[in-house]
Amino acid sequence: MAFGNISGYQGGANCSNLERVEGSDGQVYLKIYNNTGSALANGAIKTLAFLIDATDTANPIIKGVVVAPATATNSIVVVVDNGELGAASIVDKDYGFVCVQGYCQALCNGGTAIAAGDQLKVANGGTAFIQSVSGNGSAIAVATCAIAFEAYATGTDALKKVYLINKPSTIA
Repeated sequence: MAFGNISGYQGGANCSNLERVEGSDGQVYLKIYNNTGSALANGAIKTLAFLIDATDTANPIIKGVVVAPATATNSIVVVVDNGELGAASIVDKDYGFVCVQGYCQALCNGGTAIAAGDQLKVANGGTAFIQSVSGNGSAIAVATCAIAFEAYATGTDALKKVYLINKPSTIA
C-alpha cells in the first residue's frame, strides 16, 4: 500500500502536522515532527507526545512528536512508518508518518518466543515489541499494544507484521 492509495492524501508538503490519514487496509497514520536528534528508522517503536512551538508567540503550533517508551506511563504506542513515502526513516528536524492503528511492520524481539496471535507490549525504553500474553483469544492485557501476525523466536530485533491497537497502554 502506498500513501497515493489513501483517500485525500496529497503529499507530505501539503499535510499539516498531526494530520490523520487512513490506509486502504484500515491503517491509521499521523504526521509527526521528529525532534529526537537522530533519524527514526521505519519499524521503530515510540510513544506519542506533544510539543508547543512558540517561535511565533501570537500563533503557537502544537506538534506531534515521539519519545522513547517510559515506565509506568499510560501511552499511545506508535510505529514509525515513513516507508510509504519511499523513505527508510524520518530524518531529524523533519516531518514523517507513524502508524497508530492497523497492520504494519514493526521491530519485534523473540527472546521469549512470539507466536502468531500473541499479544505484544513494549518495555521501558524498549526498542521492539516483546510477548505480553501468549495465545489467541485472551482478553487484551493493560500493557498490550499490538497483536503478532508472524511467529518469531530469535532474540534480536527484526521487522515483523503486527496489528497495532490504538489504545493507551501501560509501559512496563
